[in-house]
Amino acid sequence: MKLLPYGKITYRTKLTEAEVVHNLSEQVRIWGIDRSGNSEANASKRYEGSIGKQSFDIKRVITYRNSFRPAITGIIDKESKGTIIQVKIGGQGILWVLILWLAGMLFAGITTTLFETYDNKADFQAVIALLIMMFLFVYGMVMMSFVSEWELSKDNLKKIFEAEIIN
Repeated sequence: MKLLPYGKITYRTKLTEAEVVHNLSEQVRIWGIDRSGNSEANASKRYEGSIGKQSFDIKRVITYRNSFRPAITGIIDKESKGTIIQVKIGGQGILWVLILWLAGMLFAGITTTLFETYDNKADFQAVIALLIMMFLFVYGMVMMSFVSEWELSKDNLKKIFEAEIIN
């Protein structure tokens, strides 16, 4: 189980670098292209972002709201028998801000509770348990949302690259 919204995956494929870039470009629309679906070619693309000769920076296109969809960056390296694609999948800035804010609120709540209920240990334990349960609930919801998007992207990229995951 992932504790932080970040991961690294390495794919190995028999395709050449040019074929990998071509396959990826068939599934990625350029940042800022009309999202209304007017173009049939753009409507069928699963990702949006930018692709260079040996790197890419993409996000999965979704039709629903999810602030926790992963940002995907990758480096394409030539190997003797094909190509290695090193992919980093991480949360967007809002996800990191939310996790830090939650941790800060937990710390502030525990500190405040410690000073306010110093004499009454029963109240202290109940409040701390409640704060920790609230933190774990919200953190769990955030991570479940991120991991579900991460798993979809991982499988989609495996198909696009016609590759196997080696790490």
